[in-house]
Amino acid sequence: MKIQNWLTINNRGSTRITKSKPNIQWNEVSMKLNIEIPNSLFERPLLTANIKIDGEINHEFNYEMNKKIEDVLETLPEVHLLNISVESKEELK
Repeated sequence: MKIQNWLTINNRGSTRITKSKPNIQWNEVSMKLNIEIPNSLFERPLLTANIKIDGEINHEFNYEMNKKIEDVLETLPEVHLLNISVESKEELK
């Protein structure tokens, strides 16, 4: 993403940013800002988890959606959380 704005500063240190070239007062200076940032800064990461189940589970288990995953894993000793990772969309392709 490329952005162009104008930064205006007066002799007391007050500032303002405008999209178009400003009309400045006698005690102000203005400079054009060219900002370039990657679009990836605005993408949210994707969370993934790998879960391994050892042996057989011979009982039913129900839990509420708001319960923490740690609580769920503590009640089922055959279930082990292997890892949790954060991956970008590019890594999944």
